[in-house]
Amino acid sequence: MPFGKSKTPVIDPDEWYGKSLGETFGNRHFQLQLVAMMGLHAALYCYFKGNPKSAFHANPNKMGHYVPFLIAFQFMAVYGTYIWLTDTDFHTIDATWGYHKGAETILFSMLAIQSYDTPISLCIPELRQITFVLHHAVVLSLSILSLRYRAFYYYAVYFLGVIELSSPFLAVVDAARDYPKIAAQYPITNEICRVMFAIVFYIVRIFGWFPVSYCFWRDALYLLLNSDAAMHQMPKWVPAFWLFTHGFLTCLQVRRPCLITFGNRNTSRRWRQISTTSRRWRGASETRSPRRCGGATSSSRPSTPWPRATRRPGRTRRRTPSCGGVA
Repeated sequence: MPFGKSKTPVIDPDEWYGKSLGETFGNRHFQLQLVAMMGLHAALYCYFKGNPKSAFHANPNKMGHYVPFLIAFQFMAVYGTYIWLTDTDFHTIDATWGYHKGAETILFSMLAIQSYDTPISLCIPELRQITFVLHHAVVLSLSILSLRYRAFYYYAVYFLGVIELSSPFLAVVDAARDYPKIAAQYPITNEICRVMFAIVFYIVRIFGWFPVSYCFWRDALYLLLNSDAAMHQMPKWVPAFWLFTHGFLTCLQVRRPCLITFGNRNTSRRWRQISTTSRRWRGASETRSPRRCGGATSSSRPSTPWPRATRRPGRTRRRTPSCGGVA
């Protein structure tokens, strides 16, 4: 049953099902992923820093951050979408207190990502933006609280897994923006990723975000406003904090479409420029073909581009005679 409408009776409303901080940070999945991301970042930094011919030599830290970020979020997006769309047992769990092993895996994966990403964003000047740092800190705290009280595992699959489907495309777009050589060498790939990011973003972070958010607010407000709600030793400030941070993250989601819409107004113009550039290397255009003036056919047309007309300083531009005109 989608969007968390399923509810199962709570047997013991005072029993605590969560994990202690020692169990959370001692989890093997969390530790292995965190070490792997830090090790991959360090290896890429050393490689690009020691290779002067590389396009990433000037800023190896950023590319060292992009690669583990891309791999981790790709895993969470695919796994979360798989659970959300194909796991029929998942939609039968209690939306607030239900347990699902795959949801817990996604939570530990996000905990490792934010434990890596938060200090990296503070250390690298190019990533040290207040919005990003706040976002990382908020998601880190939400992951810890969800594991601490084993709460809202159902919504974690969507908010930490499914919505990350747009992140791989964003990573490619950011890399092309920060490294112009990538954008110059792969202009079509860059534009495809920009368009795909906008499409997937609207699907999972706008059209899908609000129905799931409505169910989340319904369940969180029930815990906050009802004195007889089963809390499982979770204090009341926790659902209040969740609602506050969810509102903050929702504002970021609404802000992003404005940037996508107004930032991509010239996309069609860039596509025309890319198309013109690619045609320029295929020879003379049809408008300047000698065949139209009775000259050589397309088979005998030279393969090199026609030279552009130049004008020397101090001389007026000559008029090009038409096909039927007089010189």
